[in-house]
Amino acid sequence: MRLIKAIALASAALCACAAILMQAGSGAAATRHTPLTYDPATQSHPGACSQNTLNVAQAVGDLSANGVLGEYAVLVGIHATGSALTAQMRQALTVLKVAKTTVAANHGCTTDGIIFPSGSRTLTTGETVGVALPASIRAKLCGGSTAGCERELLTEHTVFPTNCWNLDQGTVQVTVYVKKPNVRPKPKPKPKPKPKPVTKAKVELPKPSAEISTTCGVGNAGYATVTLSDAATASASAAFIVDGKGYGPVAPGKSATVTIALQSGADHTIEVSSDGETLADQSVPADECPAAPAADPTATGALSCSAGGVVITLANGSAATADASFDVNGTTYGPLAPGASTTITVPVAPGATGQLTVTSGGKALLDATSYKNSCSATAGAAFVGLFCAPSQGEGGIPGGGVLVVQLSNGADATLPASFTVSATGTTSLGYGPTTVGPLAPGGGETLLIPVDASGNTITFSVSSGGTQLAGGQSITGGCPRQYFAD
Repeated sequence: MRLIKAIALASAALCACAAILMQAGSGAAATRHTPLTYDPATQSHPGACSQNTLNVAQAVGDLSANGVLGEYAVLVGIHATGSALTAQMRQALTVLKVAKTTVAANHGCTTDGIIFPSGSRTLTTGETVGVALPASIRAKLCGGSTAGCERELLTEHTVFPTNCWNLDQGTVQVTVYVKKPNVRPKPKPKPKPKPKPVTKAKVELPKPSAEISTTCGVGNAGYATVTLSDAATASASAAFIVDGKGYGPVAPGKSATVTIALQSGADHTIEVSSDGETLADQSVPADECPAAPAADPTATGALSCSAGGVVITLANGSAATADASFDVNGTTYGPLAPGASTTITVPVAPGATGQLTVTSGGKALLDATSYKNSCSATAGAAFVGLFCAPSQGEGGIPGGGVLVVQLSNGADATLPASFTVSATGTTSLGYGPTTVGPLAPGGGETLLIPVDASGNTITFSVSSGGTQLAGGQSITGGCPRQYFAD
């Protein structure tokens, strides 16, 4: 009911989030909104959903441009307008990581500004979400290093995944690191004063120390750096134990570092001790660096025998902020939206060399790049065998026979080959011309052409790719002898 009331109070504003079919409540007629295509490349500008936006101020600006900032604010208990609304949302929203994979109820918004349920969404462990935290928790948040902090699990019911800032509702646990409280022991009753014995002042000896920090990794979970130090005033070098392995000794006033690779999807507990005393016992989460999306247009080319030339792929960067047009040897293609791509083929004759220049926005993507077409339709010349086999009276014309034509494409050919075969005088109507193929490299096919007993001269020809492989050859009907021709 809270979500329905909040939606009823929200203003009708444009929203660039992915729209999904919405059904009206019980007893009301169904309303269908035209689904919009969700293209991540178009969701990273003001007025659209932010993509992997970990900067709260930028995310609030995008939500404000969408016109749904006030609607989101109501759902997390913030009631304000204008600049006060923006300031409070920037202060309240914090980016945290999901502690446990959870299925939540996702909400989208239509092009007429209505927020609606759009089915389930799985929030995975370690995924970043925006959470509205109360001031009491925000005041205790650790910034930068989590050394000296303690890990807590918070249960939230309204979160905003940072890859789109859509509204997700459910029971979602998130991880937060807060400063350890200063717990003061209860005062004990003061004993009756006793005469203090005269004792020597206790001298506190200098101790070694350990500090843990994390660094994000590109394509991996990152790593933790453990800095081991011995006090400058120490009287001896210090030896350390890090996760069960020995390091050192470290001389007084000096330090050494130990690097530990982290694992995705799981925290790593690092324990450091020296001379039997624990110096650090800290749980460190994995920390992956977000990959930088492509922003510039690109062009790549490759010779294709089957296409008969150079196939060029033109693409606009997924993080581009404007459409891109391309010039290919003086011909314009596009414009292409951010993240879109297309392919074109520039013909290059076999044996010839084509030179291509591709530019976009005045920048050369391919600069007079040469492509030689070394493709051949019959790299191992087609073989044609012709002979006449006398008929035995069954399966043929008595007194006649068959003309057997064997066609084959070279085993080392790079393209399929087709053959044109014709023969006259074999029957009253003749044979062909007919096209056989295309035959793949190394492939073959055999034709059986009936030969009558009239004794007429049979003339045949075979060609492939405009080249005559056999022509002007003739035999006499009746097949008085076996005949071969190349």
